[in-house]
Amino acid sequence: MAVAIEDVDNELVLQYLNRLSDFLFVAARYVNQGLGGEELPLNTDV
Repeated sequence: MAVAIEDVDNELVLQYLNRLSDFLFVAARYVNQGLGGEELPLNTDV
């Protein structure tokens, strides 16, 4: 039973961290735009 609870806890932590990283990414883009910063396109030729 403890292993099953750990798996659920780990899944919730991963889901939380994923959503948090999405929020921080969008927040950084918002602040950058508000400050007049330039958004550089992704260079995929590397």
